[in-house]
Amino acid sequence: MLGQVRRTASPVSHQLQIPERQGVAGSIASGSQRFIAVDVVKGAACLLIVAHHLAVYGPMSDAAGVLAPQVFGWLYDYGRWAVQVFLVIGGYLAAASLTSNFLQPQPQQHRHPPSGMSLVCATAAALVRRRYYRLMMPYGVAVVASVLVAAIVRPWFSHPSVPDAPSLAQALAHVALLQDILGFKALSAGIWYIAIDFQLYALSVLVFCTATTASRRWPGRSVLRGDCAMLAIGVASLWAFNRHPALDTSAFYFVGAYVLGMAAYWAAPHPLHNTNAVEKLVCRSWLGVLIAIGCIALLIQFRGRVALAWGVALMLVALRHGLRKRVVDAKCAPRPSLWKTSGRAGVRWLAALGAMSYSVFLIHFPICMLVNAVMARLWPADAGANLLGL
Repeated sequence: MLGQVRRTASPVSHQLQIPERQGVAGSIASGSQRFIAVDVVKGAACLLIVAHHLAVYGPMSDAAGVLAPQVFGWLYDYGRWAVQVFLVIGGYLAAASLTSNFLQPQPQQHRHPPSGMSLVCATAAALVRRRYYRLMMPYGVAVVASVLVAAIVRPWFSHPSVPDAPSLAQALAHVALLQDILGFKALSAGIWYIAIDFQLYALSVLVFCTATTASRRWPGRSVLRGDCAMLAIGVASLWAFNRHPALDTSAFYFVGAYVLGMAAYWAAPHPLHNTNAVEKLVCRSWLGVLIAIGCIALLIQFRGRVALAWGVALMLVALRHGLRKRVVDAKCAPRPSLWKTSGRAGVRWLAALGAMSYSVFLIHFPICMLVNAVMARLWPADAGANLLGL
């Protein structure tokens, strides 16, 4: 069952960072450098993902579902769409990272092009290695926790949601983040996305590295750009690959939403940077591209998950423009952050949840499995007790 019910959750281990600047603009970036609005959105998406898993895995949802069948049915069918939020935000963050590493103007390596290429390749390898370690350390802890809890409850809780004891090959496939591609059942709910996230980031780094290497190897003649190459791959995904569910074990099925997030980053100027007329024109062009590729994708075949991803990307553009306007206004009249002045406990709570969404995503399934086992043992048919358990 864990291998069949997937595509539901997303780890976004980075936070949307706004570099500090001195003076008023720096203060408006706020003492916390997080883009609070995005953390709020991540927090809401995290809640939906956890609720979806609670509605899918274990007997508690079957017992409690009689109290609100429509709600449980909706969570079962549509809660998984929250993954689009993390795909888009992941692409946005990747664009911020890769733009600074590969798209900034570099001195031309006329005399020693191999040295420049070696530096680019070393940068690419370091980025991929760092992403792997950042994903794998908490991921490994969560998988071990899931295996241990399953071993504890398996003798007295027989249910399809409890994974079997892993084989050596299955464990190695999880370490390599290849479990879905190799056809192994997942050892915890939703960890398919960690493999997809790594594939998406590695693919992006490879594309940007190739483009940068080409431009340094043949200065003045190479027309390949990493951002344009990623756009082409994303368009192919949105218009073709994403229409075939059989491809959902690879990054090519999801890269369309990821590239929508990248386009959102390029479609709005940085809130703390001054931009000239050419840069503003480039941003408007990317915004037009973002609108066009989303419209065409939905005209080719309407998919609710793609519509949601497109909407999230456009929301990121709007938020970025709004933050920029507040920074500009602050030069004349400094004022505190909108989210801080609101003082709403719910907003702050969602932002905090969004900031730790990766941890919540990783560890909630072992807890869910343990509570399901206890409730099934003590109150297997009590709808109210099982709702409380959920």
